[in-house]
Amino acid sequence: MKNGICPQCKGQEVYCSAGNSASQEAIILKGGVLNKGAAPEKYVCGTCGYLEYYLPLGNGNLEMIREHWDRVEVSS
Repeated sequence: MKNGICPQCKGQEVYCSAGNSASQEAIILKGGVLNKGAAPEKYVCGTCGYLEYYLPLGNGNLEMIREHWDRVEVSS
């Protein structure tokens, strides 16, 4: 979606709400709460409504997820 194309419907009407501290939502994940300054970027398709969230790198957020979440195995 970051390229402006929806992976679900191939629509090209994609909107982004970049994460910032003024609009930060409380995000509680299995294993803890995201660190301050970790507001995710949100992308939504204006055609089909598909939604994606991206966590900012750093702040220990990905490490927390690796420790507490279940990894999805690759299937063929």
